[in-house]
Amino acid sequence: MLLAACSKFYGLDPPLLMSDAPRDDAGDFDDATERDARAIDASADAPTPPANCPPSYTLANGTSRYRLSTTTAEWPEAAQDCRDDSGPTGTTHLIVVINDAERMYLRTIVPGAVWVGLSDLLVEAQFRWNTAEPTNYPNNGGWGLGEPSGGVVDPDCVATISATTLLDDVVCSSTLAYVCECDSYPDDPSRYSP
Repeated sequence: MLLAACSKFYGLDPPLLMSDAPRDDAGDFDDATERDARAIDASADAPTPPANCPPSYTLANGTSRYRLSTTTAEWPEAAQDCRDDSGPTGTTHLIVVINDAERMYLRTIVPGAVWVGLSDLLVEAQFRWNTAEPTNYPNNGGWGLGEPSGGVVDPDCVATISATTLLDDVVCSSTLAYVCECDSYPDDPSRYSP
């Protein structure tokens, strides 16, 4: 039931239930069903969230676990708080939103605007995520209307716009809630700290 609801939400085909799969006269699955079942079994080998995530990272989506902040902070302090969760594993950081699906998941877990791990602190107008996770997001979408905007006071850090979770460049000294992520990509301060 949960799989079917998630599939419908994300516009995917509903999950194949083996009890509903076509069978031949002998009661065996047809060749296409066998092939599909092997594909489903192969997906069970998909990466899972790291086992070494801190216990406070209780929300899971794909290969990541998340922790919502219980306080607000300026962007640098939020990034440091998330990094401090790492311990020896070094795999916690401000959330890196890699696509619209993750942004939409973020929308389901946060009550309003939150910091994300994206900034142009090193080079103006060259936004970089705080990890080396491969993504070109949000260059192909995800920004709010007219964003990134620059502005009179230079907004170098990125947060979500509360109702939509679209991205907005914001002054780093603003105080916002934030979301920390635990995955296999370590926080890399050289990507945002001069």
